[in-house]
Amino acid sequence: MRARIFMSGLVVASMLSAQGEAPKEGAKAPAAAATRPAAEQPVAEKKAGPRWVAIKDATLHTVSHGVITGGTLLIKDKLIHAVGTDVTIPEGAEIIDGRGKHVAPGFVAIAAKGALGLRNSTNKEKAEHRFDPFADFMQLALANGVTTAHESGGMADSMFGGLFGSVGSAFIGSHTGQVGGVVGKLTAGTIEGFTLREPAAFYMNAPGGQGGSARLEQRDVFEKAKKHRAAVKTWLKDLAAGKKDLTEPKTDDNVSALADAMNGDVPVFYYADNRRDMEFGLELAQEFGVPVILHTAQEAWAMAADVSRSAAGVILLPRGKGGSATRPYTDPNVDAPHGWRIESASIMQKTGVPWSTMTLNTGITTSLFGGRDLLGLNLEAAFAVRGGVSNEEALRSITLTPAEMLRVADRIGSLDKGKDADILILDREPLDYRTFVERAFVNGRVAYDESVTPLYAHIQTDRRQPPKNWKPWGIWGELPEQKNPAPLPDGSAAPAPAK
Repeated sequence: MRARIFMSGLVVASMLSAQGEAPKEGAKAPAAAATRPAAEQPVAEKKAGPRWVAIKDATLHTVSHGVITGGTLLIKDKLIHAVGTDVTIPEGAEIIDGRGKHVAPGFVAIAAKGALGLRNSTNKEKAEHRFDPFADFMQLALANGVTTAHESGGMADSMFGGLFGSVGSAFIGSHTGQVGGVVGKLTAGTIEGFTLREPAAFYMNAPGGQGGSARLEQRDVFEKAKKHRAAVKTWLKDLAAGKKDLTEPKTDDNVSALADAMNGDVPVFYYADNRRDMEFGLELAQEFGVPVILHTAQEAWAMAADVSRSAAGVILLPRGKGGSATRPYTDPNVDAPHGWRIESASIMQKTGVPWSTMTLNTGITTSLFGGRDLLGLNLEAAFAVRGGVSNEEALRSITLTPAEMLRVADRIGSLDKGKDADILILDREPLDYRTFVERAFVNGRVAYDESVTPLYAHIQTDRRQPPKNWKPWGIWGELPEQKNPAPLPDGSAAPAPAK
C-alpha cells in the first residue's frame, strides 16, 4: 500500500514539473487550452447526418398499394423514407441500381422454430438475452427472405409427423392456455432492434379428444378472464374517481393475458384442425368477444361463413398436411364437407377471412428431408396460387397479413413510408421458385449480402453462375469435365466448369 502511495506521489510530482511550478494557494489555475498551440485546439465534432440508401429503377412490390414499375425506394437510417417513381434522392446517398431487380418487404414467418437463434425455450428469461445474432440458421433464413419470425415459448415441430400424415400444433399450448413467445427480427450480427413484441401471444389448443372435462376447463378460463377484465375496469374507474385504499386485481399470467386479448391487445392462437374442434373454439370466441387466429385449420374451408363471423384469421398449410391423413381427401364415413382442399386459401379470401401461410415443418432442415421447412415459405405461398388466389394475395400471406395478426403491422409487412426498412432485393419476382435474395435489409442495415455470404453460389441458373474460384465439394470436384454441356434455358451455351 505504501509503495502505491509513493509511486502516486512521484507521478503527481512529475506532472507538476512538466507544467511548471504548482500554483500557490488561492491562485487561479491557467486554462489548459490557452497554453496549447492553435493547431492543437479541440475541434467541435460534426454531427453525423442521416444515412441515405436509394434502390433506384426497380420493380417495387409494396403489398399495401400494388406493384410500382421503375420505382425508387429511399431508406433514411432505419426507416423507409419514400416509395414511388418521383422520389428525390439526397446528395451523398448510396445508390443501388435496381434495374431488373424486384424489391419486396421482408417475409414474416408466422410460425417458426430456430430462425431467431434463441438458446433454450423458457419464458422466464427475455428472448434478447437468449438471442445468438451469429446463428447459422439465421443466415439461412435471411437468404430465403425471412426477416421477422414468431416463435412461441416452446415450439412444436412436425418434420417426421408430417411425412406420415400428421402435424402437431405449430405452437406449444394447452387447453387452458399459455402466454409467451416472441416476435423478433433477424438482426444478424447485432442484438439492436431485435425484439418487436414480447410476450407475443396467448396459445390455446382445442380440447379435442380429451373429453368433456377439458372443454369445461377451457370455458372456465374464459369465464375467469371475463371477470378479471371487469374487475380491472372497475379498479381503473375508481382510481380515476380519486378513491383511496384501492387494491389492484390480481390473477395468474394466463388469465390476465386472455383478459388482455378480450381488449384486442394480445393475439390468441387457437389450434384446431377439424371442424368439430373449430366449432367449439369459435363458439367461445364469439361468446366472450375474443378474436382468435385458427392455425393448422385444415377444414376451415368447410365452415368459411362461421369462421368469417368469429375469427381474426386463419393460418393455413396451402399444400395440406400430406401423407395418408389427407389422401384420399374424403372419408366415406363422414357425410359433410371435410378434409383438405387446394382451394382453401381462395375460399378464405372470398369469404373475407385474413389468411397467412405457414410451412409443414416450422424449423430449418439442412439434411435428410427438406422442401417443406421454413426455407420454403415463399414456395408454400406460391402453391396457394394454384388454388385460385392471386400472386399479390399470396405475397400478402407472408408479409402484411402475418404482421397484422401479430399486431406489428405498424412496423413491418409492406413498403410504406415510416415503416422499418426490412427490405429484400431479389433477382426475380418474390414467389418465383428460381428467385434468389441478393440483399436483405433489417432495420435499414444489410443483414445478408449474397456477394459476402454466397450460401447458394453452387446453384446455377440462366441469370447466375458460380464464383470464379468456386469448386464443387468432395468427390464432385474430381469428376471429369462434361465436353458438351446442355444449353441454358434461354438457348445460350453453358459456361465451362470452373478450374
